[in-house]
Amino acid sequence: MVGYWALMLILLGLQLKRQRYWQGHIDTMTQNIAHIRKEASVNPIILTPGSPFMDMGAEINRLEQAVDHLRTKVVLRQASFDRLIDHLPQGVMLIDADRNVLLANQAMSAFVGHPIAPGVHNYLDDVKTYRLARMIEHTFRNQKSHHKEMTMLTTQKSVDANVIALKAQADREQVLVILYDVTYLRQVEQMQLDFVGNVSHELKTPVTAISGFAETLLAGAKDDPATLDQFLNIIHDESTRLTSLITDILTLSRPSDAPAKHSAVDLNQLLDQAVKSLAKPIKEKQLDVNINVPDGLTIQSDDVKLSQVIRNLLNNAVFYNREHGSVDVTATTQPNQLTLTFQDTGIGIADADQQRIFERFYRVDKARSRHNGGTGLGLAIVAEMLQQLGGDVAIHSQVGVGTTFTVTLPR
Repeated sequence: MVGYWALMLILLGLQLKRQRYWQGHIDTMTQNIAHIRKEASVNPIILTPGSPFMDMGAEINRLEQAVDHLRTKVVLRQASFDRLIDHLPQGVMLIDADRNVLLANQAMSAFVGHPIAPGVHNYLDDVKTYRLARMIEHTFRNQKSHHKEMTMLTTQKSVDANVIALKAQADREQVLVILYDVTYLRQVEQMQLDFVGNVSHELKTPVTAISGFAETLLAGAKDDPATLDQFLNIIHDESTRLTSLITDILTLSRPSDAPAKHSAVDLNQLLDQAVKSLAKPIKEKQLDVNINVPDGLTIQSDDVKLSQVIRNLLNNAVFYNREHGSVDVTATTQPNQLTLTFQDTGIGIADADQQRIFERFYRVDKARSRHNGGTGLGLAIVAEMLQQLGGDVAIHSQVGVGTTFTVTLPR
């Protein structure tokens, strides 16, 4: 009996020891599964070949590797998504039900006019435009997407705003704000409206003058030789101005992507032709015109477009010059570039006007420009032609002193 109970005690002790051994493994594997869930490192387990937990331990190790792989992929995809959102030209902002900003990109920062803090904060800290804030609140209340065009308060940018209702969870709503920049489109539309209005006005002025003086002559004024000559001269001048205006409009209306016809162009020949066409106003103002261009200087360019650049810049230098003034045209060359400067001693252009003189129909002095027969399209043609030729133009001017236009062209 003593031997029997001694054996039983030994077996019971061995069983308790094995149970504690197994329980330790179970506790360790349970902890490892919890660590995997919490993204913590797992504790290593040493299992004997005959252990009943061998397969379970191996599966836990494979599970850890698979979860690590999936988490790495999620991190990489999140980083790619963040880069994509951050480099979108559209402004993006995601707002949760508590009105906190969850996501915002750089374009949205540009629209609101300041950097958006990365931490959790209320969207009203960034959105100062009342119409946009009202759209967001209406979307939260009604769970219905909204779309409007508006101007941002701080940056004055015109945007096409889409505020979209999202269902992140059954009881958690989110709102996605997407802003598209339409400032350039609205500026182009306004330029088109201004262009049509200016063309209508500019065409109407000479046509009205021609029609009015022709009616006066037909009504009996033609019987007076002096009046007849005076009115015919006015009709001739207005018809010439009308022809010039139509020619300039047609020049600007041609497609800018039309290929330029390059050939060897003699600059002295183009300048001589332009000066000869202005011989009358040059003589009337007694201007001193100096052409400083090396003999035989040629450039591979489109002679028609380059001629329009030279003629319009010389026209400006002559018509807006003072009596007994001067016009100097100078050419300098570099291996791959030609520089032409047109310097006059005219009335000059104020700094505020220099930013707009290349706009169509823009005039610094409207009354004087019309008196000289200007159409307000000369410098716009210069800019357009140089863009097609791959060149550029810059201006330096001082009121009452004179103006210098610098043209650069590829050789």
